[in-house]
Amino acid sequence: MTRNHIGVDLSKDFLDVCDPRRGAARVPNRPEEVSGWVAGLGPDDVIVFEATSGCDRVLRRAVQAAGIPGVRLNPLHAWHFARSLNLAKTDRVAQNARFQRDAAMLARLGAERQPEPDPAPDPAREDLRALGQRRDQLKRMEVQEKNAAPPALSRRSPPASARCSPSSPPTSSGSTRRSPSTSPGTPA
Repeated sequence: MTRNHIGVDLSKDFLDVCDPRRGAARVPNRPEEVSGWVAGLGPDDVIVFEATSGCDRVLRRAVQAAGIPGVRLNPLHAWHFARSLNLAKTDRVAQNARFQRDAAMLARLGAERQPEPDPAPDPAREDLRALGQRRDQLKRMEVQEKNAAPPALSRRSPPASARCSPSSPPTSSGSTRRSPSTSPGTPA
């Protein structure tokens, strides 16, 4: 059976698809639409896409749920492949044409190089990755809040136990402590 390598160029809002058998398409990058598109694919189809910063999550989940093989490429490998063909990967002349060219280049890369489909992701590893990302996000938010706080609020006062302990009785702010060996009238 001959595999049909489908190139998918990802963005936050859309998936630009180049399917050599079915033609080009643009699919909104939302779970319902991507799942519907993936459900229409056949068993000999292989989806080839670049690893992008979070834009590929919806596609990866849909591909995994449908049992369709997917190849997640290092963007640098795709860039070098395009460069070897004298294709400008960063051509900004016409956005829609560029996205379709990138998708066609990914389909061609898949057909020529025959990369192995990715193994199914481990759910425990995905959960751990999500927890790590959330922790990083909370740490960034904590730093932002500390930096945004007014100076008076950001100063930390000592804990209550250090301010008033039984061994050191509180003193009034205007008086000085005297040692028990000296009396008020005697010089020290």
